[in-house]
Amino acid sequence: MIDMEPPTGKPPLYQYVTTNPTVQRGVTFGSTLAIVVSYGMNESIFWAIVHGLFSWFYIIYFILIHS
Repeated sequence: MIDMEPPTGKPPLYQYVTTNPTVQRGVTFGSTLAIVVSYGMNESIFWAIVHGLFSWFYIIYFILIHS
């Protein structure tokens, strides 16, 4: 059997990281909405992907400016 405990006896770092499921769903929904609306308007997969990526840039911008 493999010992999963680190040598120091502390649990691994990933056990300390928590994420809010609402935030995960919100970011996914925002990107999906940007892609769907873009494809509906332009009927282009390329522009849908570009707009999906730009939605991430807006999130980063919003966090930097409003924090």
